[in-house]
Amino acid sequence: MGKPSSLIVGIAAAYVDNNTMVVNIRGTNITVSKLSSYSPSVGESVLIAQYGSTNIALGATGAPQPGHIIQRNREFISFTTQTSFVQNFTYPFPFNATPSVCANITSGSGSTAQWEVRAINTGPTSGQLFFFNPSGASSTWASVPVDWIAVGE
Repeated sequence: MGKPSSLIVGIAAAYVDNNTMVVNIRGTNITVSKLSSYSPSVGESVLIAQYGSTNIALGATGAPQPGHIIQRNREFISFTTQTSFVQNFTYPFPFNATPSVCANITSGSGSTAQWEVRAINTGPTSGQLFFFNPSGASSTWASVPVDWIAVGE
């Protein structure tokens, strides 16, 4: 199945059947699959792994309490003959407030050499990745993987 695109904490709300349950994530109920050996109590905090459009309840995180939510994603960036570039992104689930966001260009050779990235204009639902080359030299990128990670509540 690979790495999840997000790890999210929600509250167990109801059981649908032996393999499916409803989890509340910041006011939104979603239906998730659950591991067959895992049976959280309604009201218990639940760790959810998101694989694209598939959500799987992995285990309990303890009694419900406010805490940090971690979301991540990989964007594939393409542009032609630029010295700087901005790419919008959206979190899989909205945060209650503006999270802290870090970004990383996952390649350091070729057209990405000497380039930097940082998150700008971040808010509870989205942000932007700002790419720039401090030397001022222009480059062309084709599907360069760039990861971001957001931590918030």
